[in-house]
Amino acid sequence: MDKNKVNIINLKVFEVIKSLANNFKEKKLILDNGCNGAHSELGILLLNSGIPMVGVDINLQWLIEKRQRFNNDSNLKVTCADSHSLPFKQDKFDIVSSVEVLEHLSDPELALKEVNRVLKDGGQFILSTPNSIGLWSLLMDKALYPLRKIIYAIKKRKLELEPSHHKHVFTLQKLLKALTDNGFKVKEVVSVEGIGIVKMFQAVFFMLKKYNFFQRLVSWATNLELKASRIFPLSVHSGWIIITAKDKLAMDLYSSEQIRLVSKENQYIKNNLINKLASVKGKALDLGCGWGYWAKILEEHCGYAVGLDIRDIFDRDRISSNLSFIVGNGFKLPFKDDTFDVITFFEVLEHVEDEVGLLKEIKRVLKTNGCILFSVPNRNRLGNLLKLTVGRPVKYPFRLGVDHYTKEDVEEQWHFREYIKSDLDKLLNNSGFKDIEIRGVGLGFDRFSFIGLPLVPENIYRTWMGSAIKHETK
Repeated sequence: MDKNKVNIINLKVFEVIKSLANNFKEKKLILDNGCNGAHSELGILLLNSGIPMVGVDINLQWLIEKRQRFNNDSNLKVTCADSHSLPFKQDKFDIVSSVEVLEHLSDPELALKEVNRVLKDGGQFILSTPNSIGLWSLLMDKALYPLRKIIYAIKKRKLELEPSHHKHVFTLQKLLKALTDNGFKVKEVVSVEGIGIVKMFQAVFFMLKKYNFFQRLVSWATNLELKASRIFPLSVHSGWIIITAKDKLAMDLYSSEQIRLVSKENQYIKNNLINKLASVKGKALDLGCGWGYWAKILEEHCGYAVGLDIRDIFDRDRISSNLSFIVGNGFKLPFKDDTFDVITFFEVLEHVEDEVGLLKEIKRVLKTNGCILFSVPNRNRLGNLLKLTVGRPVKYPFRLGVDHYTKEDVEEQWHFREYIKSDLDKLLNNSGFKDIEIRGVGLGFDRFSFIGLPLVPENIYRTWMGSAIKHETK
């Protein structure tokens, strides 16, 4: 098969699966869930590369034709089945793919549960789906549908697909929530078609029967569009490929935390944290640990970690001999003086009324020359400045609403203050810390959530991330 003529989504998914398969020492079992139609290209690419697979689709006639076509290929097995009820045992497959399938199903949540059931713990699930608010969906499936009917009528061709052929459509946030709610840990979100301009031209040329002419330009034009589309957040791209892993912990967690932690902003904080911990060995404390996400990272890199929170919401499956959780008050930490080598508190300081008192208690249990790592919201971030321009300035204390970590939804969250860089630096200095480093992270849009945006002043970034060292006592 000529890869230049393959649908770019199938080609990208194939490259991901091939990369994953090559990392295994032994051959792994791969399921292509919903392998019918144009997207059967994925199965052909896998077979041509010698990668064994099982194909599932509800279209029996097509499966018969495919089986006849690859009659002598022992790497191919196809089964007629419904994605809502897969005919396989639990924990059978190492990799599952679903290319442009989820939006056609009557119950996507049930289908995701089925994929999770047949996928091994830690197995990879790769899916693609269009964006319900992407340019393609808004124009081609909705606004321009009458024009498409006219063009097809002139060309005397039947327009088979009605606007409602997608039974369910997703925004990025809705899709990530569905995945995390059904036991998947999101590893990467990839745009393969940009905001959909090239895709729209493809559709027009296809309707005018000039598709082969335009197809020669598709690869070049798509790559160009992908580069240009980087200035737009992923949430408005025409669709995505999402790479996930089955996470036996994920189904016990609220999806809001998982969605938050896959953002580029938090990925940067995670990478920076790991770099800082490279030279730290000893005891670590994560203050205001929530479920325990950061505490687990501390345990992996420091050797021993404690997570402390005022709410008993810990993910107890994370507990090990080197990681424990304690319900406690940050102003009365149940530890001796000079206990920890590193203390982290991400998005905590703004939630307490007595910031000075909390830092004093943190300093007490931190060893001399020990390190603190933290993040706080920026008072002058872009979102707040926009509110100011429309006459709605943020006033403190600021009520955020009920605590989404609490199952009963009875506790309210408040920001008693937010910070500008100079005030934060002064607060830490007065609290007895030195070697203070503070940097801005993100603008509040996932696509822009990284350090070093050109021509963007740091003082409007969304979050301050910082580190400091405890002064030696005299």
